Amino acid sequence: MQKYVDLFEYGNRDIGGGIDQFWLTGNLRIDPMQQVDFVDRLRRGALPVSKRSQDLVRDIVPVTKAGDAVIRAKTGLLGAEVGKPSLGWVVGWAEKGSAQTVFALNMDCREPRHIPSRMKLAQQCLTDIGAL
Repeated sequence: MQKYVDLFEYGNRDIGGGIDQFWLTGNLRIDPMQQVDFVDRLRRGALPVSKRSQDLVRDIVPVTKAGDAVIRAKTGLLGAEVGKPSLGWVVGWAEKGSAQTVFALNMDCREPRHIPSRMKLAQQCLTDIGAL
């Protein structure tokens, strides 16, 4: 894991805290701009791994249709696993025609009803900037 976190220059690159938890409750930290950089490199096929591997990952990223646009994004949630208020993520890119917009959104999810609102909020922000 350390090899790839380093190779991808992902966040602070610290995998301390358990091999199965470092990205959740461990030491790994990444900010929204770092997320945008990573996702953009994946979108463009510019990560330092094979084209096939990047194609496979892009193919499994969940897709949401929004009118004539497509959003390819992954959600994340930190804190819910220990019953605390959570930090909710949505990272990905929107495709409308030939335009592609990479984004990262994180929000405090203080109540369970906030959790499904992540994608709705991301879609509204993308609409507001003309990406959808």
